[in-house]
Amino acid sequence: MARFGICAAPQQAPAIAAAGYDFIECPVPAVFGQTGEEGIFEESWRIIREAGLVAEAFNCFISPEVKITGPDIDFEELIRQATRTLEKAHQMGGSVMVFGSGEARMIPEGFSCQRGREQIHHFLKTIGNEALRIGIIVAIEPLCREACNVLNTVRQAAEVCRNLDQKNIRVLADYFHMGTDGEPLDNLKVAPDLLAHVHIADPQERVAPGQGPTDITPFFRALKGIGYDGRISLECRWKDFGREIREVLLKIKDQWQNA
Repeated sequence: MARFGICAAPQQAPAIAAAGYDFIECPVPAVFGQTGEEGIFEESWRIIREAGLVAEAFNCFISPEVKITGPDIDFEELIRQATRTLEKAHQMGGSVMVFGSGEARMIPEGFSCQRGREQIHHFLKTIGNEALRIGIIVAIEPLCREACNVLNTVRQAAEVCRNLDQKNIRVLADYFHMGTDGEPLDNLKVAPDLLAHVHIADPQERVAPGQGPTDITPFFRALKGIGYDGRISLECRWKDFGREIREVLLKIKDQWQNA
């Protein structure tokens, strides 16, 4: 049975646990602070633990100001920071680090697209070795073209994974980004062995599934069709978080069951 969580700050963990979710997915800055202060990390971990949850996944891996592509990259510092983040996430029980980080990986205007892709691949290959050592998966998140100008589809992310041949570099499928760009659900079929994590939100309004006009059932059916039965995180906007999350969980569990 698929397991459901919510992308949220640690302070929301008690409400998430009370609503019956299986895990929380936290943004790196909310857990570690902007510079990795120990006090913020320890307090975040305490709140999540006391709520009875585990931060099984993390997102916002690389800060926007730390660039992965472009002419002036401090690669050693980039890897140092990324490795420390992976170590801290694993310490908290994290299994997956989402590599979206659209601003960090965005290829600058006028810069060679080929060189930018090579820089991303070099980063992923290097951090993949660290992820294997630490014991955590780095999942490439394809982002819609409005959010980033590189790695926009599940098919592209899967191709990068296969070329890298790194055990701990895998793929994420995000229903919002797929729907925004009209990416075919059939693209999921290229990654049945690579899909490590899933994000969901209504593609038209980025609200929770069932609160917008889009039927998520075909996406769930496509996931089941490739044998996916792992973590699914809601990454969406809320009008009244505490009131809505329990009802939404019941709906998406029913939709998953009937897909």
